Amino acid sequence: MADRTSRGTIILTAYISSASLMIAVSIISLIGAPLLMQVVLVLVTSWATEALDVLTSPVFSSGIALLAKDTKLVKWMSEVNAATTAAQAAGLVLAGYFVQIFGGGIMLAVGGLCYLLSGLIAWKQMSTYIVTSHEHPKGIVKVEQKEHVRSTRLVWKELWGNKYVRYLLIIVAVSNIPHNAFLFLPFFISQRQHTGYVGFGFMEASVFVGTFVGNVVVRFAKKFPVRGMLVLAFGIQTFAVLILWIANQQSFWLTVTMVFLYGATDALFTPAYAHMYLVVQPQFLGQISGLFNAVATVVTPLAIIMSGWILRYYGMSYMFLGLSLVFALLAITSMSISHLSNVISDVT
Repeated sequence: MADRTSRGTIILTAYISSASLMIAVSIISLIGAPLLMQVVLVLVTSWATEALDVLTSPVFSSGIALLAKDTKLVKWMSEVNAATTAAQAAGLVLAGYFVQIFGGGIMLAVGGLCYLLSGLIAWKQMSTYIVTSHEHPKGIVKVEQKEHVRSTRLVWKELWGNKYVRYLLIIVAVSNIPHNAFLFLPFFISQRQHTGYVGFGFMEASVFVGTFVGNVVVRFAKKFPVRGMLVLAFGIQTFAVLILWIANQQSFWLTVTMVFLYGATDALFTPAYAHMYLVVQPQFLGQISGLFNAVATVVTPLAIIMSGWILRYYGMSYMFLGLSLVFALLAITSMSISHLSNVISDVT
């Protein structure tokens, strides 16, 4: 849809839908509707909001690629990722205070208003800008609706015809399995260390803080060697998981530190995605970005099922050892793929 409809319209429609559902739940809660009705509506709202977020994610990411200058794309993406992570962490903290002081109904109403405001801002910025052109003084030209690519076949041809995009998609698909499996573990580690929900909260927060710090640091770089940064990311992930395996997850603060380090590696993947946006034809950006997101979404339940199976039959130590081996294999594989050896330079 991102390449066939105005990006601003998609975002505004999705966010109005989310806002309407959240405000409806808020009203139902405040008027004291039956508990079963509240639970059902909350579940529907949660599912719909997640589905709409999946829809808008490729719209946002491809839109940023079209609006930013090529030499500044990594910095733009890093700044957006850092801001998003900071907002998520702040939201987790503020939500608890809002529920405690004002109640869940008021919190949902505030959340709905935030969605509405965000949609209006995005609609204003992305309503007409669709395809970039270096010849245009603003770097942007408007494309008529009839010129949009409508054939999925052409998208797949673009995807598999570009070896960089093809191999990156494979790396992303495979790496998201151990990645989601690792993010599944903090709850069980906190129970093993007897730190409860407080410990679990610290571990979850350390992922966000690590991601934020990593993106802030990366944005100051002048050159971004794509393959080198992928290898470094998988190498750090291997190190972090190995340390947790060797230490047998006994130290709470060591666990928090390693989870923080793991979160920081998120920023090292940004140049790889940025280069993908630079080499793909503009009219395919939204659809290919959507395919990458779809792959990451599809493997998530697979990773959770795999994690539960391994934890039940083999235990957490084998889980960490297996994850470290997979990340090490991904580092070696990324190093051996010559089509990933690209460098993005920040030249003002």
